[in-house]
Amino acid sequence: MQKITFSLRPRAEKRADGTSLVYIILRIDGRRKDYSTNQHIPLKNWDKEKQALADGKGLSRLEALEKMKVLELIREKCQQIINDTYLSGLALSHELFERKLNTNNELFELGRFMTDFIERNPDNGGLTDPAKVSYFLTFFVCQLAHEIEDQDDNFFSNEGVQTIMTLEHFLLQWKTVIS
Repeated sequence: MQKITFSLRPRAEKRADGTSLVYIILRIDGRRKDYSTNQHIPLKNWDKEKQALADGKGLSRLEALEKMKVLELIREKCQQIINDTYLSGLALSHELFERKLNTNNELFELGRFMTDFIERNPDNGGLTDPAKVSYFLTFFVCQLAHEIEDQDDNFFSNEGVQTIMTLEHFLLQWKTVIS
């Protein structure tokens, strides 16, 4: 069983505006690695014991809550990654953690996104039938997945160029059908 601990801590170095970059400090079986969160917080407002921002000293309560909300989401994502690896039975490594941290765990569903967008904006582009758009997008995604699956090492050969031309031709046909 692996021993995994993590915490959020700002660096001791401050920028000119007094803020410091917050890092995720992850220890897996004693090996430590730091991951940047790209979040800057005022160093003088950080409580080391609670691992939280305190208001006051130039930081309003609302600003502190907003920044803590972002940090809590990062903390929850880290905990979710650790829980998922425990449930899957895999051994967590720093590389796996970094890959899961940098990507969303959900797949981006283009069809669902476009359908929701069209339902919210029915006058955009003259598209009013979400079923029609969903059909074409599903067909496009299936076609794209099939073309890429068939092209392994030969993608940049003549077949790869032909695949790109086929996709461009398909997109052109799709635009004319929608219009």
